[in-house]
Amino acid sequence: RPLAQLRSSLHMHKAAMVVLVLCSHAAWSDAVEVTDTAHGRIRLQHQLDVLDDPEHRWTIDDITNSDRAPPFAPIEGQAPLLRVRGGAMWVRLSLTSASAEPVERFLELARAELSTVDLFVADSDDQWQRRRTGTTLPFDTRDVSAPNYVFRLRLEPDARQTVFLRLVSERTGIIPVTLWVPEAFFEHERQRQVGLGIFYGGILSLILFNL
Repeated sequence: RPLAQLRSSLHMHKAAMVVLVLCSHAAWSDAVEVTDTAHGRIRLQHQLDVLDDPEHRWTIDDITNSDRAPPFAPIEGQAPLLRVRGGAMWVRLSLTSASAEPVERFLELARAELSTVDLFVADSDDQWQRRRTGTTLPFDTRDVSAPNYVFRLRLEPDARQTVFLRLVSERTGIIPVTLWVPEAFFEHERQRQVGLGIFYGGILSLILFNL
């Protein structure tokens, strides 16, 4: 009987280890295939993993070091959206490309009032390169001249790449995140500018009509 109890305990221990392994893998969301774009864009929701850092504790070396990396969590809910809170937040996104040619994409964070936005991308020597912009920095620090924060990403043929964002905000808010084909992004911006022109033109006409 003691032997049977020992075997049962060992089976339970193995089962618990399997659950832990599965949970650790579940912390990584599926990679986004960048060539799988409908209408020139991919709205990113379930594909994002997040890590709150209200005390500004973590660095890029910390979160990418397997020995001391804090756990990321996928965005959950029926309508998962990236929600920032006061303080810092890390965002992880994995990308793949099935193209035989290099692929360029734009990563857009819309309607965001962020003090700083850091994008970390590994170079050919596996060294993390940082690009920084935000409301506290000059407009020309942006990769793309646009009202929203837009970063250029380049993927090599048949490549897999993980990028990290560090967002710092003084307020809470929801940030739509979209991966764009560059031509589709510029067309979208052109249409948005036309719509704004019509809107403000209509307001001006009403003002002049009532003078």
